[in-house]
Amino acid sequence: MARPPGCDIQGFFALVDCPNLNETPPSVAVVVDPKTMTVLDTVQLEQMIGGRITTSHYNGKDYAYLAGQTKLYRYEWNGKNLTLDTSWGPVEYPLPGQTAASAAGIMGDWVILMTNGGGPTNVSLSVVAINQANASIVKRIDPMPLQPGQTSYIPSMPSFDMANSRIYAMDPGAGKVVGIDLDQKTGNMSLAWSADQKTLSWMILIGPPDKRVLVGTNIASDETNPVKWDIGPVGANYEEQVQWRDAATGKLLAASDFYGPMVPGMEVWPGYGGLIYELRTDGRLMAFQVLPNNTTSGST
Repeated sequence: MARPPGCDIQGFFALVDCPNLNETPPSVAVVVDPKTMTVLDTVQLEQMIGGRITTSHYNGKDYAYLAGQTKLYRYEWNGKNLTLDTSWGPVEYPLPGQTAASAAGIMGDWVILMTNGGGPTNVSLSVVAINQANASIVKRIDPMPLQPGQTSYIPSMPSFDMANSRIYAMDPGAGKVVGIDLDQKTGNMSLAWSADQKTLSWMILIGPPDKRVLVGTNIASDETNPVKWDIGPVGANYEEQVQWRDAATGKLLAASDFYGPMVPGMEVWPGYGGLIYELRTDGRLMAFQVLPNNTTSGST
């Protein structure tokens, strides 16, 4: 990826803070054989792709979805070449004032995007569902309206529960985490629950389909010291905790003590024996375990 004028790229967070982000040259997609590391194909893209590429096997074909700054592209992989599927898109997905999605997710017949991953904005984010069979069918929901003075920015993608047709989205600017129900037939989405929780990171689901638990971080609320995630030697300058929620209702089940911030845009990692691991910005690895109710701390 080439750097735009006047910007020293040190990673994704430095990139979205570039003063000339709109001048970033388009990306190049590369297909590599994982066994031999041989380059199989390269494709010059139309826009800069800041997030991850998402793959899908749909109706007997292999696709790659790439979220550009204003459009979602679908490429077909036939085993030898990566080709833009002009019969499907591209699809313009952000509303005016919204920024790009970090990556797409797949929920059955639907490709799911969450906007405002490409930099802070004063426009509320949308969760967008685009039909894999027909790109003209686009549904959206704005589940976390901003209050005056709030700014939306979330570098992570939503979490998905196909078994329960449920999407979990988050926005630290609005200070919310939400559960969203997806109608697999129509693509219509509805708000299942909303909870006060600030996170810059991915959220994970653990447990069987009928007993899902949503695990993620929560940034300490301090209106006199708003959330900052500076790049460079200072780093993030807030505290956060790990929270466990009933994924069906959003009810808070457990929470750890507050500690130094984890790497933004990352996720907490599930381990054996119920342990949850987290990588902090200071290079430390932390482990968490839910303890019985008669204890005073949820952290190890």
